[in-house]
Amino acid sequence: VNYHFGAGYQNEKGVFKGDNMERFNLKGTVDAKLTDWISAGISFNGAFKEKRTVDDTAIGSAFRLNTVTRAYDDDGKVILYPGKSSALGTSGDQFTVTANPLTDLENSYYNTRTYQLLANLYVMLTPIKDLSIKSTFSPSYTAIRNGEFEDTNTSARGENLNRAYAKNTHKFQWTWDNQIDYNKTFNDHSISVMGLFSASKFNQDNYDAEVYGIIPQAMWYNMGQASDKDIYSIGSGYTEWSMLSWAARVA
Repeated sequence: VNYHFGAGYQNEKGVFKGDNMERFNLKGTVDAKLTDWISAGISFNGAFKEKRTVDDTAIGSAFRLNTVTRAYDDDGKVILYPGKSSALGTSGDQFTVTANPLTDLENSYYNTRTYQLLANLYVMLTPIKDLSIKSTFSPSYTAIRNGEFEDTNTSARGENLNRAYAKNTHKFQWTWDNQIDYNKTFNDHSISVMGLFSASKFNQDNYDAEVYGIIPQAMWYNMGQASDKDIYSIGSGYTEWSMLSWAARVA
């Protein structure tokens, strides 16, 4: 029996505040020779990844915003529209109506969690000389949760009701491969026969919802308490496919 196991951790910081990615993974392999003519094995890889970021509108706003405007007022609060007359103390919007990028960095939250498991199982038989039979089964499962929250004071909401959005996606796929090989050499001649059969299937379902007017602490975790019951959206979807294939060769 041969076996191998490993674990990994990754943490990356982005170029702006609130942008980072964290990943944990675990993998392993086991191979065994059960008898003189039967061997089997399994390998797997599991991973959890969480990506945290903010509305990327902040990056574009930082390039467009006039640098002579004030980011904070006299009380130290972020000014949503530094170029408007209300912030400048003038009778007109002198510079720009671009939102302050600091508002997106402090008041928007995007979070994606991904869970993934891959596996591969095989059995190989060599019942007689020159003949081998191998069967492999490879399943995979992925679950993804997307969450988005944009508070009132962000460029996306523009002092309107805040927004929360959540989406859950589940994917499952498997492939089953079977192959028979016979290779015989006698005198100056040889013969090679191969037979292959493969089956696979995939399905995916997703559910998403979007609401407005929710307390910031709830974000996308308690969307049922949104204050505006008339503005919302709910969606779902399902995808499935399957495939069979086979081949034969004589040489």
